[in-house]
Amino acid sequence: MIENKEYKKEQQTLKRKKIAGYLGWYTLLFALVSAGVFVWFLENQKSFCWTTDASSQYIPKVSYFITWVKETLQNLLNGERAFRIYDFHIGMGDSVPLHTEPLYWLYLLFDESQLEFAYGFLIVLRFYLSGLSLTIFLKYFHYDRWQCLTGSMVYVFSGYGLFAGMRHSHFIIPMMTLPMLLLAMEEIYRKKRWYLCTMFVAVSLWCGYYFTYMNTLLMGVYFLIRFFCGEEKKSIREFLLRMRTIIGSYLLGIGIANITFFNTFADYLTSSRTGVTAEQRISLWNYGSGWIEKLYQSFLSAAITPGRWMWLGFIPLSYICVELLFLRKGNKTLKAAFVTGTVFCLIPAFGLVFSGFGALNNRWCYAIAMLVAVITAKMSEELKKMSGRDLLLTLLFALPYLYLGIGRLLLRQEYKPSVVVAGIGFLGTWIILLMLNYRKKIPEWMKQSAIPVIVVISLWVSGVYRYCGYFAGMAHEFTTAGKVIEQATDTPLKVLDELDDTGFYRSYSRKSESNVQGASMMLGYNGIVYYSSTLSKSMIDFYREMGLSSWSLVRVKGFDARGFLDTLACVKYQVPESDSDSEIPYGYEKVKEVLRDDVYYTICENQNVLPLGYCYDKVLSWENMEKLDTAQRQEAMLQAAIVENETVQDQNYMMDTSELTISGQKVPIQRIECSDGVTFDGKEIKVKKKNAEMTIWFDGLDDSETYINLESLSMKNASKVWFYFDADEGSYDISYYYHGDYNTYATGQEDYLFNLGYAEKGKTYCTIRFGKKCTMTVDDISVYCQPMEKLTEYVQQRKAASLENVTEEMNSVSGTIDTEKDQLLVLSIPYQNGWSAYVDGEKVPIRKVNIMYMGLDLKAGTHTVELHYEMPGIRISIVISVVSFGIFVAALMIRRKKRHEEK
Repeated sequence: MIENKEYKKEQQTLKRKKIAGYLGWYTLLFALVSAGVFVWFLENQKSFCWTTDASSQYIPKVSYFITWVKETLQNLLNGERAFRIYDFHIGMGDSVPLHTEPLYWLYLLFDESQLEFAYGFLIVLRFYLSGLSLTIFLKYFHYDRWQCLTGSMVYVFSGYGLFAGMRHSHFIIPMMTLPMLLLAMEEIYRKKRWYLCTMFVAVSLWCGYYFTYMNTLLMGVYFLIRFFCGEEKKSIREFLLRMRTIIGSYLLGIGIANITFFNTFADYLTSSRTGVTAEQRISLWNYGSGWIEKLYQSFLSAAITPGRWMWLGFIPLSYICVELLFLRKGNKTLKAAFVTGTVFCLIPAFGLVFSGFGALNNRWCYAIAMLVAVITAKMSEELKKMSGRDLLLTLLFALPYLYLGIGRLLLRQEYKPSVVVAGIGFLGTWIILLMLNYRKKIPEWMKQSAIPVIVVISLWVSGVYRYCGYFAGMAHEFTTAGKVIEQATDTPLKVLDELDDTGFYRSYSRKSESNVQGASMMLGYNGIVYYSSTLSKSMIDFYREMGLSSWSLVRVKGFDARGFLDTLACVKYQVPESDSDSEIPYGYEKVKEVLRDDVYYTICENQNVLPLGYCYDKVLSWENMEKLDTAQRQEAMLQAAIVENETVQDQNYMMDTSELTISGQKVPIQRIECSDGVTFDGKEIKVKKKNAEMTIWFDGLDDSETYINLESLSMKNASKVWFYFDADEGSYDISYYYHGDYNTYATGQEDYLFNLGYAEKGKTYCTIRFGKKCTMTVDDISVYCQPMEKLTEYVQQRKAASLENVTEEMNSVSGTIDTEKDQLLVLSIPYQNGWSAYVDGEKVPIRKVNIMYMGLDLKAGTHTVELHYEMPGIRISIVISVVSFGIFVAALMIRRKKRHEEK
């Protein structure tokens, strides 16, 4: 008995030493490959923060998260149980995102000044853990040390990792969770530890619902392939029994971590990204010409993609290992998985399914990376056992790729440099394998180290093409090292802290660069600019119906400085980016000049601002609103509230469009001149040269804002093109990135209104410059002038009964109001589930009015109005989590008791 204990102790010690030894080798190899791959960031003095998204979205959210946790802890220490779940610093007001990914909490170890380093550190850590995750999966199947090291490096530094992981750090998370989830499926298949599925599903869901959904589909695919390709005896009964275990353990994991559904997933369901939009016009069975060739080329090139987020980018050794897989007998499961994955890559319908039917993309391709990494690990032991037939066939089957690269180069045809390099890399790898298998005088140490060296060098080459500027790599897309925080907060609105105004208001700077669209979360002001993957559908509807040109499906950048819309949104202050008076919208007056960082900023105050809440005694139905021209709707909205679901009270105050005062009008276009390289026949704009121009001449109205309206603009492809607008002196400097109809980020709006700005003397021309060749159609090009003289009158009408004594507290807003008759109170708070309203202490229903705002029906008299926000479903979520965890613990105890009895 004593000897048995000693033996077990020795085995445990030996096991720990093996694990420590492997971790040492893995860490060394990971560091070595990382150094060669990411050296181009150091070379170009770049951080790991992608300018487009990290500076405008991820860094602000991390900063807000740190501040939020500190505030919450302080409240708890002060005996307050409430914590902030809604904040007007997030866009125009939004729920506070809950971050339940375990690694995300590591940000709390860093100060805000260290966020740039922390963000990069977590990227590297996630990559590191992804490789370890695959290692655990491979070790489960008894792969040896070098197989695991080879497979993990191929996995971590695949094309998906180098592209998606670096641009969006949370896209690395599924690379960590997928191997664990598939391992859990394997355990259920072998009738072992079912509870691993529950644990890993819960962790995966805490890390995010988006990739959990993809991983769920992949788990199902894995089980089906494993069950039907396995050598064990199959029966319907066995299939159903294992499916029962899978479903039960999976649902327990979902139940434990279900709070994600009531936070981020709930935002998704109410966002504009649910439902199929542009994808309805794309074939679900064929990607079109060129897809197969580009997909094939991308297998060995991290710099090439066929599109739709399909990033492969493996090393030549992996190509040879896939060839060997099909040259050898056996490995039915891996072969079936590779064929299945290839079919998924070729048919658009699978991309649509994996992306949740809201768009067509292939962000699931990290699963292909895992599959190829496993194949590489599995077949790497065969690389030194290749026969002459193997070597000949692997070269023969690679000839198509060699032709697409080296062949086209020699024949002086159009070629891609990265494919040429990949072809050369394949030949080099093949020659080394030839020598390893047929040169007998090669030292043993050299044979042992050859494969790891090939892997490291190949991955370094992938890094060169992915990031090196000489090869048009993407390192230049990242923010300069040491400048991330400065860039994320470099907005003129940073001087708002100089104001003494303690009331509720919003602020805006007309030309908000993309990198500062999350600045309000870091600087603590109420803005109207926001960047989020789950923008409210009602907000998107507002932008679409108003014909605004300052938004996409993932970002809103204000209301184009249109005076009527700013007024409705409680925009009180504007800080121009230049000293030019033309940058100051109508109705704003300079109130303060601030010197900050050797730059003078002028704070301007809106003299026509409406308070947070204002009343209407007239309403306009949605149907009547749609009868108005797009440009007319803003003026109508200042006279009557737009309602979707009419009430009995509405019937008494319903307006017809004929009763509205519409002072704005279209002005005749005198002529349209096209420069060399662009033609316009009244319906089609054909741009044949980059930067070709089209000039519209007209006689605009005095004392008006002037809009160019591209009516029913359409481009029947997925391309993107920049529009640049130039008009009379004093006009706004406008640029717009237009997305074609089939682009994932197409807004789908009918009309596009471009505000040239306000002018006392009418404008006379506008020149549109097109940034690339393209062909578009329009129903009409028109010019609309909106006189501003009646704005003050409209504002006074709305302010006659408005919310006063407004108090904003944690998750609540309150105020008082006095109305002489029954009216509709509109609050410029984006309509969102979770709000409850009370008038004089009595709960009242909240209506969606003016397309995206909230409204309350009020009776005549003096009232106290209160609004409180609670995360929708949070109470039932907690109950589900507690019950699910209780069931899980009870099931584990029953399992343990049965095992004990069996012994």
